[in-house]
Amino acid sequence: MSDLTSRWHKRAVRGATRGLLVYMLSAAAFADPLVTIQCEMPKGVGRYYGVPESERLKAAADHKPPPTGQLSAVYQDGYSQRAMFIVESSRTQLTRIWLENDTDRNRREQQKTLGLSATPGLAVSIPVVSYTPESITAMEYGTDYFRGASVYSFFPKLGMMFLSQQLLDADGLVARQLALVAKCEFAWSRQP
Repeated sequence: MSDLTSRWHKRAVRGATRGLLVYMLSAAAFADPLVTIQCEMPKGVGRYYGVPESERLKAAADHKPPPTGQLSAVYQDGYSQRAMFIVESSRTQLTRIWLENDTDRNRREQQKTLGLSATPGLAVSIPVVSYTPESITAMEYGTDYFRGASVYSFFPKLGMMFLSQQLLDADGLVARQLALVAKCEFAWSRQP
């Protein structure tokens, strides 16, 4: 076999191997869903410790010293979007998708007309840390604007989800805690 033929043969084998690996990995990445969960908008309560940016800016505008950290009173909080979750048949991954509502679509259309980036929410893969037919728990670690953790606890027989979040604002000056609940529908592709 000539040197040119030998190099071509090695490249062909390497390419075929890569193609097979990509095919196998992509098949694993799109595992069959075990259950699809559709939830209403999570609602509940929150509180924070620190000084919100609005109060810091007001103090600066009034030429006063910045306020000191404080624990807020409990306030009503929640999301304005419904959520869909897909638990893979391996029971180790959950995909979260926030579903757009009319307000989100209108805001996105306005952003497009202004030439701003306007993409709908992305699907996010979250590890499942505990799975039983009675409860499914997944934990998400945030590293974006709000750093912290979100724990999603699903209770299929009760038809609901608890969402607990502990978050640190980007500037690191305000920590927030949310306790939210939502009614959910569970559609199983097979027995849990």
